[in-house]
Amino acid sequence: MADDPHFGITKTAPTGEAFDPIALSQALLHHLRQGGSGEEYLERLATLPYTQLQSALIGDGPKMAFWINVYNACNLYWLRRLPMDGLAAKKRHFFERRIVVAGHKLSLNMIEHGLLRRSRLWWARGYLGNPFAGNWERSMRVSKIDPRVHFALNCGANGCPLIRFYSAQGIEAELEQATTVFMSTEVALADDQVPIVVMVSSIFQMYEGDFGGQGGILRWVRRYRHDVPNVKLKIQFLPYDWTVNLDRFE
Repeated sequence: MADDPHFGITKTAPTGEAFDPIALSQALLHHLRQGGSGEEYLERLATLPYTQLQSALIGDGPKMAFWINVYNACNLYWLRRLPMDGLAAKKRHFFERRIVVAGHKLSLNMIEHGLLRRSRLWWARGYLGNPFAGNWERSMRVSKIDPRVHFALNCGANGCPLIRFYSAQGIEAELEQATTVFMSTEVALADDQVPIVVMVSSIFQMYEGDFGGQGGILRWVRRYRHDVPNVKLKIQFLPYDWTVNLDRFE
């Protein structure tokens, strides 16, 4: 594997201060974006020492940066090899444990709902947690849900947010940028109706509880869309566009 000086990844095994799993996750995503196979980066992820990974991912910022990058990269990797050409394939894509990190097998759903959404049940729209989360999940998950993660994860469809590279130091600004862009493109107003209708992505409906219910969704809209008038509003969820698009990079 050639060294990647842009992300500081070298061939040597990560030890001491040189151990940077977030840089590795960025390098994997960068490699895939450039058309590479990503195989050797995935092998590095699989053999990361668990204790060192745990020590490197202290706090929600590093955890979110690492797991968002890993999710987006692994989603892209598997879609290139096994396209979602039916309901069964779609289910396998999200549920099958074919991602290995630090010797632990994970699915895309486990990363999203277990680690990035703090053990929320995927089907409960953000209203129910999983009381049976295992020790590994508990050690690697965030301490609280940040709904902006929904504007960072890309499942390979037109309706998804753009793919970006996330870092431990810049995660706050990076999530704000992702949210601002998503809200500017995926929210629209029908101000010729009474009450005014706010048309939003179905992502808000899928994870309604994460955003604080419908009242919370309106607060999120007002926070990022200053063109929304301070009057009674009605929410309309737009159909999700599942058309495959593997090139939705920033």
